[in-house]
Amino acid sequence: MGMASPDQRPEDMGFASEDTKFQCTICGECCQLEVFLTNADIERIKRGEGGKSIFELSGNRSTLTAHEDKAACRFLSDNHCGIYESRPLQCRLYPFFPIAAGDLEAIGLTIPPNAVKVNRGTSGYYFSIGQGCPGIGRGPKPEWDEILSIWLQLMKEEEGAQH
Repeated sequence: MGMASPDQRPEDMGFASEDTKFQCTICGECCQLEVFLTNADIERIKRGEGGKSIFELSGNRSTLTAHEDKAACRFLSDNHCGIYESRPLQCRLYPFFPIAAGDLEAIGLTIPPNAVKVNRGTSGYYFSIGQGCPGIGRGPKPEWDEILSIWLQLMKEEEGAQH
């Protein structure tokens, strides 16, 4: 979802700094991308506004993708999310993507000195920024601890689905 992808070169990643601001502009650009769903995401959507929605299966992962003649998420209407309160965790993270500091250090990437780092337990996390999001640079500073909590919940749900 506009986040760091496996084919993205680490040296091309942008990192959030203490000066980073974000406010959604309701442009719908982030809703044009494929979203991988955890089983818990699907249950939240079914219990929420999405009702008994139809999900597509890609391999062994459920996804939320373009639907029929729409080039965007099936729940996007007039640039508004129809399941906003129960939207998937991956959507809640956008445009930020926490990355473990140890992973970045392991590949020898130089982290900008002003990059935001949040420590949780013995691990530290930096935040890459989804490129092209028009909401970057607007509004308030993000709640980094909250973003990291969502990320850790997503990792836990994905791990639970693999067992």
